[in-house]
Amino acid sequence: MKHVLWAIVLPALVALAVLPHGISRNPYDYDESDYMYAARLGAFANHTDTPTLPLAAFLRIGLSRGRDSRARSGLSEQVRSAGDVVLYRHWHGPLYYYWLIALSRWKGDEHAMRVWMLMLHALTFLAIYFGCLWVLPGQAGLWTARLSSLIYLFDYTNLKAASSISPHALFVLCFVASLLAAAKTIETGKPRYWYGAVALAGMAFCTLEVALVLVAVLALVCLVERRSVFAGWDAKNWIRFAGRSAAVFIGVVLLTWSGAVVRLSFLKAYFFMAYLAVFRRAPWGDIGFIESWRLRFSSAPVQWILVAGSVFLWFALRRKEKFPRATYLFLLYGALMLLAVARVNSDSLRYMSPYFPAFELFAGFVLARLLLRFRAPLRYTALCAIALLLAGYVSLQYREHPARPNTQIIAMLGYVRDHGLASKRMLVPQRRLPVLHYYFPEARLQGYVDEVSAAEAAAGGQFDGILVLGREIWYNALGNP
Repeated sequence: MKHVLWAIVLPALVALAVLPHGISRNPYDYDESDYMYAARLGAFANHTDTPTLPLAAFLRIGLSRGRDSRARSGLSEQVRSAGDVVLYRHWHGPLYYYWLIALSRWKGDEHAMRVWMLMLHALTFLAIYFGCLWVLPGQAGLWTARLSSLIYLFDYTNLKAASSISPHALFVLCFVASLLAAAKTIETGKPRYWYGAVALAGMAFCTLEVALVLVAVLALVCLVERRSVFAGWDAKNWIRFAGRSAAVFIGVVLLTWSGAVVRLSFLKAYFFMAYLAVFRRAPWGDIGFIESWRLRFSSAPVQWILVAGSVFLWFALRRKEKFPRATYLFLLYGALMLLAVARVNSDSLRYMSPYFPAFELFAGFVLARLLLRFRAPLRYTALCAIALLLAGYVSLQYREHPARPNTQIIAMLGYVRDHGLASKRMLVPQRRLPVLHYYFPEARLQGYVDEVSAAEAAAGGQFDGILVLGREIWYNALGNP
């Protein structure tokens, strides 16, 4: 009964804090519009990556036109005109889009879709709580479950990632479940749980391309645990084990995303990331390293303090204190993933999601072990204090940063609709092209990145409208009504 109450009451409190203020009612933005359009293409198109540019053509176009910033709008138009489903997914795997396709059948509005996204946050909370109970026996499992799930649930950064149309929340669910299955393998010494971790890593790979870090961590676990979980294995055992693990991983990927194997579509994500690293100065937003991290720390200061304290205590006490053997797993994954995405400077908090929940799990494992040294009244007092701090701060964040109307996008869509441009040929700002494409799929759109490229495009083509923004008021530069 106590588990049921924990699993129901806490998410209900979060819903009361978030739903009144925090879920946007705006039209879909740049990323969201592309993601929703990918879902509109259907499950078969996403599973098989049909249509998509062949890998060779993708590389040829990128190398020939990708370096010129003024040619990028033409490059985007060329790929979009081919209806490339992988582009609309922003090179991610298709697993999340099956979720969007299922929800889209209810034809909910933008607000309803974002509310449904919070279900992934709730599922990850449940996976952490019951996963910790499964990994660790007795009081150790109970208090680890309480602390880890509490720290994760009342995290403003996790909630912001989950309440937008983005695959990050599903990736969190997959990698958290995979790490917990690997932790069960370490704690019990039974390799049979390992294949669950590998299968979940395959699902994570079919969600976000950074899942290769998770695969690398699982490989490192084999190395670290070769004298415990895998003690006494000879070469034949290792070959059989590696073959089964590879078969499970590839099998999950094939069932989820045949295009990754048949068309090698997953490589496009890594080529694109390399392109961003080499040729784009600020691909994730015009924000610097210091400002990006200031925002991340200020969004979840209680969690960061708990994580930093846990790292210090673990290194200071690990030779004296019997922490769960699998504790290092969450710190290892979090640290490697943080290094992998270190260059991503953005004001969007969802870019914390690939690593921060692992740090929160690590904090739960460490702090729970230390709390068990004290009597029950003190343990419950500490738990309540942490809960009040976390709940109070996340509520404060939502009061200070309520979801506000995006007047630019609302005005733009209204202008196009009211002036009969919904099925016309238009020259539009590149940043607004995905939004217009999603809401007006019959329109023929060409993007421009600046005034120079707009003038060149206008001189060389026939358009019914050229959308220009002036003080949040959209107008047609051709002078037509």
